[in-house]
Parts: sequence; structure tokens; C-alpha cells
Amino acid sequence: MKWSNISQLAICTMTGWVTLQSFQPSAQAIVINNMAGAQTAQLLGAPFTSVTEIFIGGSLCSGALINQFHVVTAQHCIFGEDASNITVRFRDSDPINSLIEAISVANIFEKDATNDLLDGTDVAILELSSPSPDFITPLRFLTNADDLVGSTATTVGFGLNGVGSVGHQGTRDGLRWAAENVIDLFHGAGFQGGFSSIYTRDDDTASLGGIILPGTSNIFSTDFDDGTAENNTLSDFGSSAIPVMNEGTTAPGDSGSPLLVNFNDEWLIAGVLSGGTTATSEFGDISWWTGTEEHRLFIEQRGGQFVSTPEPSSIFALMTVGAIGGISWVRRRQHNS
Repeated sequence: MKWSNISQLAICTMTGWVTLQSFQPSAQAIVINNMAGAQTAQLLGAPFTSVTEIFIGGSLCSGALINQFHVVTAQHCIFGEDASNITVRFRDSDPINSLIEAISVANIFEKDATNDLLDGTDVAILELSSPSPDFITPLRFLTNADDLVGSTATTVGFGLNGVGSVGHQGTRDGLRWAAENVIDLFHGAGFQGGFSSIYTRDDDTASLGGIILPGTSNIFSTDFDDGTAENNTLSDFGSSAIPVMNEGTTAPGDSGSPLLVNFNDEWLIAGVLSGGTTATSEFGDISWWTGTEEHRLFIEQRGGQFVSTPEPSSIFALMTVGAIGGISWVRRRQHNS
């Protein structure tokens, strides 16, 4: 879990809320590898204006605009909250991510109000009280997302940030950071059932090196590699220890942010961030993402759109190279495939 022992930092379960008291000025949402550094993360994150800050009273999560009136986020961010206590902030793509507009929330929609981060239901939709800025393009959702293991994806958020050797250190700079990672694992009922026997115990959890892993629960997993076997946390499941160029992980305040893959030059949502395994988001951290395809009807009822993609047998050949900020994102096979 991503808890913190910093005195002024209050973090809700997993990668959830961060109190505003913890936002100290910092040159350092995302934690990226040391070689890429903060500037790369900021440049990668700047174009994603559809990724939003969500303020819940004095706490912070992230989200993604899915049409002019709706934002998808994590259920645990807003569970038990009144809509009148929530504000969504839209920021520009300039170097300082200038605030464009802050919009209050009119309604909260939850399909399964379990407030369980790892049961595959950690998805909620916020209805804005007024339309989002016209020039911000909403994000759509990916179908056949269960075939994404081995794909390179982007993670974008407004949470705490830093570099992998030391983690986030309880600070953020207020900018939208992004990094890349390889989707190492997907497991859930009706999807890659072969993993269920590895993960599932009587209590529907399993342990890997002392880390409690979710059971059969519609969860994507990524680990934060630095090239060492020690930090290749998901090696037992075919993860390669070799990091991608802009390898990074998530941090507190990124909860609800989208897991994005590029298909035919369009960034599509495959999941929303539910949590992770370390307090500081250092190398070896695992991030957990709730898959969105399982909630297709719920999302479509609120105006979200899914993009029809090829069946899993042919999607590998058609996952094209996309580019944003000069960085290419390509599908990569598992190390053991």
C-alpha cells in the first residue's frame, strides 16, 4: 500500500487522497526513473489536458474527461462524499499547466459501491455542473483490453512526484506528470483465467515476496523496473527487468488517473488507477489499475465511448506506434512469450 509516514501527509488507502498540507514547493504525480528525470515527465504529461485534478475537500485525486460533462475516476476517491464537496480542475498544456477552469460536480455515479480497491469495481463517474472547456478533447475507452499484457502504456496524473531512487518524498510541483510502463499482468474473471490459480488463495489474495496481490478481480499490474532483478517485482509472471526509456510508476494523488494505450494514433483508456504497493513509489513499486471494459454499460450510460478493436488474435499486429511529445509507444511481448 502507498501509505506515508511524513508528518504532514495524510494519504487515504493505496494511491488515494493527499491533503493539501503536503503540497510543498518542489523542483520535483508520477515518479519517473532517474535518467529520464522530472523535465521529461513534465513534457510527457503536458499535452494530456483531458487528465484532470479532482479536489475532494482538502484532498486530491486525478481523473479523465470522457465527454463534455463527465469525468471518470476511482470510486475510493469519492466514496461517501457529497458532490458539492468536489471540484474538477482543467489545466492547459503550457509549461506551467495554467489553470483553465475549475468546475463543481453536480452528481456522482457508482456502479458497485463496494469501496474495495482490488475487487475490480473501483470506478466512478462525476457529472460536471457546467461543460468542460471546448478545446479539451475527451478520451475514449479501449475494447479487448484483456490482451494488453506486454503492451507499453502511459500513466498520467497530478499526484506526488519524484524519481525512482528516492521516490516522491511527499512533495509535488502541481504539474501534470507522465511516464511509461509495460503492462505485466492482467487477471480477472472471464479474462486471463490462467493467472487465477497463481494468485487466488481461500481469501482471494496471494503473496509474492511479502506483497499481498489481488485475486481474480479485473486488475492490471505494472512494476517499476530499474534493470535489476531485485526490483523486477513481477518477474514470476514474465515481467522483464529491462525498463522502457521513460519507465515510471504512480504515487499518492494519482488515484483515478487513466491507464492509456495508443491505438491507431489515439490514446484510449484501459483502466483507472486504484493503488500500489510501496509508501514512497520507489523502484520495485507495483501499480494496480481497475479495468474499464468490464464496466462498459455503466460507462456508456454516462456518455463514455468505447473504440472497437480487433479480436485478441490480431490486435498485436495492429497496435501501432503512436507519438506524443516526441516519444513513441510500442507494444512489447512478455519476456517469457
